[in-house]
Amino acid sequence: MRGRFRLIDSGAGGAAWNMAVDEALLLSCGREPVLRFYSWNAPSLSIGSFQKVFALDLDGISARGIPLVRRPTGGRAVLHDSELTYSLTCGIPSVFFPSDLMGSYKKIGACFLRGLNSLGLAAELVPVKKGNNTNRFGGPLCFSSPSWHEVLAGGKKLIGSAQRRLKNSFLQQGSIIIDKDYDALLSLMKFEDESDRETALEALSRKMTALREHLPKVDIDELKSSITKGFYDELGADFIPGFLTREEETLASELLKNKYSRPEWNLERRLPRTPLLP
Repeated sequence: MRGRFRLIDSGAGGAAWNMAVDEALLLSCGREPVLRFYSWNAPSLSIGSFQKVFALDLDGISARGIPLVRRPTGGRAVLHDSELTYSLTCGIPSVFFPSDLMGSYKKIGACFLRGLNSLGLAAELVPVKKGNNTNRFGGPLCFSSPSWHEVLAGGKKLIGSAQRRLKNSFLQQGSIIIDKDYDALLSLMKFEDESDRETALEALSRKMTALREHLPKVDIDELKSSITKGFYDELGADFIPGFLTREEETLASELLKNKYSRPEWNLERRLPRTPLLP
């Protein structure tokens, strides 16, 4: 008997709500894994769970009305605009993924690789050791820093992903960049001078790519369908369209109120203890 995933296509949501939903899925994860696609209702900046904000231009971000949210997963700053964002939640152990961090990264990467290859993109899965990053401006920027088992196109990073693991479940979040805008991202960062900014720009240009550089006519719905089929082919699971349960929506609403809409979390990673926020 084939296993099954719940497939949720959430559409566009606010930055804080998007993160609240993903953590709610992680905390309430049962026997049925969930693959979720979503986008952002406005250009938004997300930062990793443990990332410091000293390199961000917080005054400029606020003045431009750009939402800033701290993700439940690790990694570094991402400007979410022209992209397809995904999350995957699954119990541990699972028949679909190895229980260890590296094994799960590799298996999920293989799913994306199948989907992208089916679109005619010559992508590849390349393991990267984090200690190999020598770029001094890799610090605040997600796509200028390496991660495990990266999906590359033309030798450059196409998908940025990060994972959070609990005892009995894990959440992986990631972004597939459709069109890239280096200037927009770098305008949200602090630099000592123009030379430092140029160094950061060069690092992004050298390490990051976007889907439309390789597939100019790519359609978002076609991309979702191809990625889902890649998971189907790699895992041998059925993907059943679904929605959040009432319990998941309730938990997401609590997380939105008590965590992701609060500057204490987004800027300082500081929260009062509550039963819903372990």
